[in-house]
Amino acid sequence: MDFRKFVNGVYMNEEVVGQMKESYSQSGVIKLERFLKPEVYSELFNLVKDIRGDHVKIADRYSYEELGDLSGVGKLFNSNDFSEFISKISGKRFDEVNVNILGFKHRDYTLLHDSEDNREGMEFMFVFADKWKKEWGGYITYTDNEEKSYIFEPEGNCFILIDKKGIVGFVKYINNLAKNEKFILVWGKA
Repeated sequence: MDFRKFVNGVYMNEEVVGQMKESYSQSGVIKLERFLKPEVYSELFNLVKDIRGDHVKIADRYSYEELGDLSGVGKLFNSNDFSEFISKISGKRFDEVNVNILGFKHRDYTLLHDSEDNREGMEFMFVFADKWKKEWGGYITYTDNEEKSYIFEPEGNCFILIDKKGIVGFVKYINNLAKNEKFILVWGKA
C-alpha cells in the first residue's frame, strides 16, 4: 500500500518533514490536522462510521468497541511507508507497529492504572469523527501525573504522534450528551 497516495501532500514535503522533526524533537509530540487527503478521509469515514464491533469492558480499566481491521484502515497505518514516515519525524527506526482500532461512544473510556508500566516508546492516534463536541468528553489525555499534560479533543482527520517517555494516556469518559455519536480511534504503538 502506497501511504503517500493517501496522505495530505503537505506532509510529504521534505522541508515540512524537517520542520515536523524539529518540533517533535523539542516537545515529544506533534499534531497534524487534515492528515489524509480530504477525498480519502471522506471515503474512509463513510466506510467505517457505521461499523460495529465487540464491546469490551473491564470496569477499572476500559470500555470501548474493538473494531478489527475496518476495510484496510489498519493496513494503511501498518505499512512500511507509514513506519518510514514516523521514523523520519521521530528520528527512530521501527521494526513493528501495533495498531488497534477502537470505537468510543456514550459510557466509554480508558483509565490510568497503577500497574501500567508501558511508559516507553511511541504512540500515535488517528481520529475518525464527525462534529464531535468537547462537552461530550472523550478527550485523549497524556500525563506524567505531576506537571506535564497533553489534552487532545477527538477531531476528525487528525494524526497525533507522542513520545511516551514517562507518561501515560487515557480517554476521558464520554457522557450522555454524546447520545448516539461516536468516534473511531486508530491507536498504535511503535
